Amino acid sequence: MRLRWSNPSMAAFSAILLCASALPLAAKAATVTRYEVVDIGSVGLHTITDNGFINNNGDVAGSGGNTSYSYSSGTLVDLGQFGSIRSGVNGLGDNGTIAGVFAHPIVTDHDYVIEGGVFHDITPTSFDARTGGVSNNGTVVGTNCVTANTPACGSVFTYKNGAMTTVAGLVGTPTGINDSGEITGSTLFGGQLHAFLYDGTTHDLGTLGGNASFATAINDAGVVVGTSNTATGRHAFAYSGGVMHDLGSLGGDSAANDINSLGAVVGASNGFAFLYADGQMQNLDLLIADDSPYHNAPVGLFANALSINDLGQILVTGTQRNGALSFEKAFILNPIQVAAGVPEPAAWLLMITGFGLVGSRVRARRAVAHVA
Repeated sequence: MRLRWSNPSMAAFSAILLCASALPLAAKAATVTRYEVVDIGSVGLHTITDNGFINNNGDVAGSGGNTSYSYSSGTLVDLGQFGSIRSGVNGLGDNGTIAGVFAHPIVTDHDYVIEGGVFHDITPTSFDARTGGVSNNGTVVGTNCVTANTPACGSVFTYKNGAMTTVAGLVGTPTGINDSGEITGSTLFGGQLHAFLYDGTTHDLGTLGGNASFATAINDAGVVVGTSNTATGRHAFAYSGGVMHDLGSLGGDSAANDINSLGAVVGASNGFAFLYADGQMQNLDLLIADDSPYHNAPVGLFANALSINDLGQILVTGTQRNGALSFEKAFILNPIQVAAGVPEPAAWLLMITGFGLVGSRVRARRAVAHVA
């Protein structure tokens, strides 16, 4: 039995449904994350290029060109070298606490902390001191080295609100601390430098089959990320549940720099900045929003993803080329949600043509009825 529409409007509706059904199914799918790009600018010819952090307010602190910088509300500020020949940033808290290192004019390196906008030299008698990170709540972790440039360095300390506390029994080079006070970094186990997790006890995180591993960050769930030697190179890892997981690479080596509370990891692999989420490592060059002026930039613009916050904002660095000139740049990638599938031009053309044919058919039927 065949159904026959006797009403022109019903026939039009039927045709519209047929046209719509020709659209790609992807057009009806869920949204995906893409990124808008914000250039944080420069002070003179310099910007953040070496080390950097983005907190949960979207503020940034980092270093490049032997000096330290902060970025907030669209403005990049040169923090200077604090009376020395160089300075760097090693961490940033949500309360604006910045921790770093500077070359003291008399001895070697000193730790500094900026709390409430006030600069503090927190190791005035140390031979070689290094801050290692700042938790979201503003607790700084660092180490006082007895001998400069040794792999395990010296005793680990925490610092907050002007008070320094030695972490009993922990020796090493810390790189991260979370709001629960768990600490990660690297220290010597059996003569080899391995990543560690300290939660009252120091745990050897092992390796991915090589002879060394290096932790870089820890989130509030206690997941540690970093880099481990493998049998053939180096790969980014995430350590959780007592297991070191190989995050793979984009070809060649990879290194993880940071992890947020959702478990998203950022770093660099084979010259590209990456995001690792939902079990997949992706090249951030390929995740830029279609309407961004950076969408068609040469692949490889973003060379290193330094930090990610709990909002999913990512701090990246790279080299922007303009003819024969090249400029080191730093960017914030702001996540946005876009349709997972957008109809291709041919699909839109089919739909529009279908609407046109429907309109023509309706007009023709009305014209015939009027003449009759």
